[in-house]
Amino acid sequence: MSEGISIYQDGSGLIIVLPSFTIIHGHHTFGHILVRIEKLADDLFVTHECPLMQRGDSCDCVKPALDIYLHQTQEAYEDVILEQRKVKLKPTMTQLI
Repeated sequence: MSEGISIYQDGSGLIIVLPSFTIIHGHHTFGHILVRIEKLADDLFVTHECPLMQRGDSCDCVKPALDIYLHQTQEAYEDVILEQRKVKLKPTMTQLI
């Protein structure tokens, strides 16, 4: 697993917390990206808020989050469904890693 990765149990889904950074006016700004993944039927539903997805661009968050989810769960799936929605951590969630 990459340094700085956290995983939380959210019902039947997992929330993967990925480190991120942006460069604004030559300065690095560090933060986190939250990606929720849940298997429903044969598909994986991937939910997170991403400005790139809003513009219709591909997002670099999905592949690392899927890799971590599949490493953790060992699940097989048919398709990935992307949902653009904010993901929030709750105090009642269990941190797995």
